[in-house]
Amino acid sequence: MSNNYKNKIIDSMVHILPKEFITHREEFLKIDLTFGELFQNPNSKISNIDELLNSMEKNNIEKAICCGFGWTSKKLAKLSNDYTVESYKKYPNKIIPFCSVNPLWGDDGIDEIERCFEMGIKGVGELHPDYQGIINCKFSELRKFFNYCENKNLPVVVHASEPIGKYYPGKGTFTSKYILELIEFFPNNKFIFSHLGGGVPFFALMKEFSNPFINSYFDTAAFSYIYDKKIIEIIKDIIGVDKIIFSSDFPVISQNRIIQDIVSTNLSDTEKEYVFHKNISKLLN
Repeated sequence: MSNNYKNKIIDSMVHILPKEFITHREEFLKIDLTFGELFQNPNSKISNIDELLNSMEKNNIEKAICCGFGWTSKKLAKLSNDYTVESYKKYPNKIIPFCSVNPLWGDDGIDEIERCFEMGIKGVGELHPDYQGIINCKFSELRKFFNYCENKNLPVVVHASEPIGKYYPGKGTFTSKYILELIEFFPNNKFIFSHLGGGVPFFALMKEFSNPFINSYFDTAAFSYIYDKKIIEIIKDIIGVDKIIFSSDFPVISQNRIIQDIVSTNLSDTEKEYVFHKNISKLLN
């Protein structure tokens, strides 16, 4: 079933991986903490570029941002980043490439971003703070990484966690407390917090905060799995529609389901355009 929304759509976070992640799945589960957490269930789906393009065609999606995961293995990071860049080179009108590294890799991480930047990547992520050690480090240890991303004007996608609710693979514990600290520590970086930021937009209503999300955006990745669709309208009323970005988190959840849930909200047609493509287009210039 395809969606009936006919205006422009950019999916701002999808995941694709090369065949090695299927043929060497058991080995990779053991050498990367994040991959092991997300794909420990043998039914967890791994999709390739062809499956993504097929889903995009069915759902009238013009472009998609291909993100990595929060790798802890440099080997898997490079393998994933290479596949993303190769897919972009093959389908430059369909794919917007992001690369992913561990910010705690120091110069090795910067070198990998630089290598990918020279091949056309437009952002960095997704980061998974729990499994990459970010949640336990001093944010000052991340300064070199975030300074590089700021200087290159690269948005950073960060997995956000809900402080309550059901467990799901990869949920983690990077909740509003850490997100607000990260934003405060790196105020000039552009952030996209996945899964609507784990609810952090609600803290914009606290009197002690003065527009805390100037450079922060919140995507809808897999939100239908976590929230009632009314959350889109509520967050819009709190921080503005210009801060909400459509992402599906394909193949975790179908692109069609997220699109339909947004289309069926009471957002105006103009507001839906901002969510579906204008906000991310502006962020990426």
